Amino acid sequence: MAQPTPEQIEYYMKHADDDKRPNEIASLVCGLLAAILAVGARFAARRISRISLGPEDWTIMLAMVGELTYAIVFAVAIDNGQGRHIIFVKDAVSFSKGYVAAIVSYSFTVMVTKISVLLFYCRLFGSKWIYTSSWILGAIVFLYNLAVIMIAGLQCIPLSDLWTGGPSCIDTESSFTGLAVVNIVTDVLILALPVKPVMNLNMKSARKVQVLGIFLLGGVVCVFGIIRAVAMTELSLLDPTWTAVGAAMWSFVEISVGIVAACLPMLGPLIRNRSGASTNQFASNGYVRSGKFSATVSSKSGYIQQDDIPLTDDWRQGGRTVAPDDRSYQAQGGPPVSPSLSKQNPKRVSAQQDAQSTTTFV
Repeated sequence: MAQPTPEQIEYYMKHADDDKRPNEIASLVCGLLAAILAVGARFAARRISRISLGPEDWTIMLAMVGELTYAIVFAVAIDNGQGRHIIFVKDAVSFSKGYVAAIVSYSFTVMVTKISVLLFYCRLFGSKWIYTSSWILGAIVFLYNLAVIMIAGLQCIPLSDLWTGGPSCIDTESSFTGLAVVNIVTDVLILALPVKPVMNLNMKSARKVQVLGIFLLGGVVCVFGIIRAVAMTELSLLDPTWTAVGAAMWSFVEISVGIVAACLPMLGPLIRNRSGASTNQFASNGYVRSGKFSATVSSKSGYIQQDDIPLTDDWRQGGRTVAPDDRSYQAQGGPPVSPSLSKQNPKRVSAQQDAQSTTTFV
């Protein structure tokens, strides 16, 4: 960390009242609460709909661990003087160590959040194209975040030169800015990934737009990623406790919004339960009736999942969509039941319904 000159010290003393900590605290509290509520609501929705947890759920929990780690590092930095000019920092060594910890926790959280979204796409759509695209994007996400972590940990050899002012440190500004651009590009690609499979669904154009709207809510993350990339260009080693505030705040907001966006598509059962609507579904022998569009996808293990998007009244029967006015069972208000199913014991049918593996969307 560079030592301030007498002229700089004089300037800092004249601006002793400069303080960005209230803004930092606001972003910390709001971002953390939003992420915690979103993840809690996600798991509550899973419980209500009786859906078993998948790898996308466990990875979002890892993202929450990363978020909490960043929050702790952020809070310690604020208490240490981040948000004021460098001469007012309480412990410069602690600030430098926290700087490295913040980069590592940010990159880890971004990585597992994006991987969670990609795993969700694989579970939902299940096509070879989605699997291939998700694996490629997942590899890119892993590698560039690994690069960020390695640069943060190896920018000085030994790393202690970062806070002792040793000569071994390299300039990381251009590297981190370039990787921030890669981060934005992967955000856009992940955002665009479900467009093709959704457009291929057998539903009306208006319904497709509604479904895409759910996925495209994640575009807010791209906006904050761009703001963060711009804020990173303002970082100066001459006064890092002051100039790093923008990057620190927007980094935390970005990962918080990313977690929220990754959870939004799973909150359908919770919303319907709150409104008093039934979350029960009828599914057997290729028929699905739930007042929602139902996209049938197969997993690698070979079983079939019904992933429901409650945005249409269409039925899906034998791979084709049946319009509401074509339903043979409309008069009774229920779905067309196959003869083999109607002869089964009601308790057995109920058990089969409960055993359905579903992923339900808003």
